[in-house]
Amino acid sequence: MEKSPQESVMIVDDTQPNLRLICEMLGKKDYRLRPFSNPLTALKSALADPPALFLLDINMPEMDGYELCDALKREESTKNVPVIFISALKEVARIVEGFHHGAVDYVTKPFQFEEVVSRIDTHLELQRYQKALTEKNEKLQETLNTLKRTHSQLIHAEKMASLGILSAGIAHEINNPINFIQANANLLDKRLKQIVQGQREFNEKEICDWQELVEGFVEGSARITEISNSLSIYARVDEDDVKLFDPKTNIEATLHIFKHELKERIKLDTSIEDPQLPLLANPGQINQVTANLISNAISAVQLNSDEQPAEISLTATNTCNDEKNGYTIKVTDNGPGMSPQTLKHLFEPFYTTKPPGQGLGLGLSIAASIMKQHKGSLSGKNAEEGASFEAFLPFSESK
Repeated sequence: MEKSPQESVMIVDDTQPNLRLICEMLGKKDYRLRPFSNPLTALKSALADPPALFLLDINMPEMDGYELCDALKREESTKNVPVIFISALKEVARIVEGFHHGAVDYVTKPFQFEEVVSRIDTHLELQRYQKALTEKNEKLQETLNTLKRTHSQLIHAEKMASLGILSAGIAHEINNPINFIQANANLLDKRLKQIVQGQREFNEKEICDWQELVEGFVEGSARITEISNSLSIYARVDEDDVKLFDPKTNIEATLHIFKHELKERIKLDTSIEDPQLPLLANPGQINQVTANLISNAISAVQLNSDEQPAEISLTATNTCNDEKNGYTIKVTDNGPGMSPQTLKHLFEPFYTTKPPGQGLGLGLSIAASIMKQHKGSLSGKNAEEGASFEAFLPFSESK
């Protein structure tokens, strides 16, 4: 450990001959000596400019060494500065008491040069190590905080990227009821104007027609509300903490945002059990894991030939055995499966089998990280036909 230049040692002893002797001895070393015969003056100076080490006599008037040590240990600026007591060889009991007051060592009278220097150098070296360790810990904590922020940003970016990919389908789902409402509104407006202008008669049939138009408004608005609620449940952008997780509500909402892609030519089978015990999780993050598995399954079955039906199965079941006690969300597809190379690098960041521009390869890596944060796991393998992924979330009582 590199020695700091001119480390200061404060010496407090009310006996002038002792003070001069210690200064003469330590003057041979590369210390910046700060001698004091008055403990109160020494305390004031120490608080204004803390030294690297204190060398305190025990027997002093006004304030003895113990009291001075206690005062130093109460102050933030000096509480970690090592204190060495000066004592007579026969004062064994007083030496032990000094350790109770926070001293790290002692030197005895009559002074031995090698002993005094050795004890001072040892504790200065320990102090340097302690300071270096503290600085490294602060840097490590800063790095850890940066990594946590980066990880959270990656999770959010991946979620937004998923929504971006789905945006066309979501827009289509919303545009259909909007167009329906707009067409009915235009027709209703036209008929109202005709009635006002006397071009149409207001009769029972007209009332029935209007009722159908209003029912169309209600149906279209309900459809938009359903889509909006599903997006809100999936995204959970306002939630950062864990809470009770409702699998059925969240999985169905996540499936809903994939409705446009799923209904084209993909058969979806779902089976969702209620959890036997409470599940604590960040709903938005677990939804993100589920969405990633569904999205990957959709991409896989789209590689099937026209003759081969595209099928995806999603099951959410309780898993209670000697190894696991929790809840498993399983997504299986009948696509072409995964190559040995893909299986080897499955959860590595930036590994992707998609063409350039269609993915960064962060989805599964982030999903695995999310499950690990929840004390769970994410695994993937080739199924009998296609691929299968399992996200396991332990019950809150088993965490």
